[in-house]
Amino acid sequence: MLDWIQAFIGKINAPENPTAHYPIVMQFWFLRDLIILNIFYLPLKKVIDTFPVSTFALLFVLWIVNPQIYIINTGALFYFAVGYYIVKYNVSYKTIDKIKFLDLVLMYFVIIVSRLFLQEYVPIIGSINIIIALIFFIKLSAYFIKNNALYTILNWLKEYAFWIYALHMLLEAILIKLSVLVIPMKDGWLLLQYFGVIIVTTSLLLVIGISVRNIMPKCYSLLTGGRIK
Repeated sequence: MLDWIQAFIGKINAPENPTAHYPIVMQFWFLRDLIILNIFYLPLKKVIDTFPVSTFALLFVLWIVNPQIYIINTGALFYFAVGYYIVKYNVSYKTIDKIKFLDLVLMYFVIIVSRLFLQEYVPIIGSINIIIALIFFIKLSAYFIKNNALYTILNWLKEYAFWIYALHMLLEAILIKLSVLVIPMKDGWLLLQYFGVIIVTTSLLLVIGISVRNIMPKCYSLLTGGRIK
């Protein structure tokens, strides 16, 4: 109970209290932050409108450094602000379309490899990886949409997107621990583990989600917030 109280008041992984953690369903960590950010949206908007460049720089540095701030997570604050910047400056997918796909593929590959081997020494690589990954998959989605057959499949799969997201972290953690026992943690094996765990986790949860939805549709609807036709 104490862990839950500490998580909701923002006292998470504080240096003076190393036993404080997020709630057990930590993939929903952002919900608490999202509520707080919506409450303080207007003053944040005012600051960004007044000092757009310096505010962005400050939020970016806070995100990278990630100091312990009670009340709000610096990552949530940064991405929430980025959302407003996108609206404010009318940034669209056409901006991403100008980037060559091959360049993105090479960048993404390099950053993944770098994160596997250098994350411990250069923490900022993890943050850069997130940005490149977001741009990469937005760019990739354009190719998916243009392929009618593939789009049909993805349109069907989206019914299980929330289910997979809601359960992925627990299964992924288990598979990571099991994979370490059978896969050598070196060289190219690290890439196999990185992608293998993601593929297996997604596949298993998809099968389970389809089964639960077919056998117990009302239960599936309840667990996913009514995400069923």
